[in-house]
Amino acid sequence: MRILLFLLGGVLLASCFEEDVPVDPYPGDVTTIENNISEYYSYFDFETGRVIHTHKFDDWDLGFACGKNDWHVRVNSPKGLFIAPTESQDILTVDFSFPVTGWKFDKPSGNPDSSAVGKWVDNSGDLYNYSNTVYLLGEKTDVSYQPLFALQFIFVDSTRYQFISKDFFTSLIDTITILKTDSANFTFYNFKLKSQLNLEPEKQKYDLIFQIYYEMLYTDDGIPTPYPVRGVFLNPNAVEAALDTLDSFDEIREDNISTYQFSNKADIIGYDWKDVTVDFDAGSAVYFIVQGRTYIIRSVEGNYYKLKFLSYTFNGINGYPRFEFKQI
Repeated sequence: MRILLFLLGGVLLASCFEEDVPVDPYPGDVTTIENNISEYYSYFDFETGRVIHTHKFDDWDLGFACGKNDWHVRVNSPKGLFIAPTESQDILTVDFSFPVTGWKFDKPSGNPDSSAVGKWVDNSGDLYNYSNTVYLLGEKTDVSYQPLFALQFIFVDSTRYQFISKDFFTSLIDTITILKTDSANFTFYNFKLKSQLNLEPEKQKYDLIFQIYYEMLYTDDGIPTPYPVRGVFLNPNAVEAALDTLDSFDEIREDNISTYQFSNKADIIGYDWKDVTVDFDAGSAVYFIVQGRTYIIRSVEGNYYKLKFLSYTFNGINGYPRFEFKQI
């Protein structure tokens, strides 16, 4: 059950004594994301103050940007899927054993050029030029990557994508068409279902996505390692955010807005509003909120909100962000 506390104004009590107005513990609204962000995408809208849509994190394999000029392809690495480019342009003869290294996930900034697939088409001129690169889609195991499909993206325009897939186990080849949808940022494809899925709500109706995603973190020995983290992405449709570490949540007013440098970088809120203390002997981890971080968000409707996180656990279970927000 969603925990959504609408903090009411003080109640004036008429009596022979002087009126007393109780002080609310929070000046803004407080909500807790009800679906664990290790398992669900939760799309949050500031104007309604609630999550408007959820879906399981592993419902999709590939995502396709839906803008008229978009060509961006995503891979669902939290599901264990990674992409590796090969040196081949012939999907019929591609070597599934290549590469031993080179498996990639999408960088969380949201920049298409930093995606695992990268820029497979040059659409800067009147004619589109395709790289015809063959990619491997593989599943990460404890020690290596298991190739599942070879992929070749061959066409995109204002309305659709086309790509070819070759099954690693059966060698069956399929040509798949993905139709863009005007109302969403992305549409998705699931190989097991062999189906296009419209999982995202309308892009004009939400501001933040609470989700699991991959980041490159470093071991104690300084080795870069892909690692799943849990955090917050911006709606790529006109939502921007800034971080204030100087002023307290209560001090931030409309006058502050002009002093911020807003960014549409997808992970500007990200995951580092929380930190963790790990007890390796006990095999446990305790999360705590990093204090002094207030996020200012320009919503999809053009309104400004301030947000600070309060906790990351609910009933002793991690993965349920609780936060306070208020329109500026």
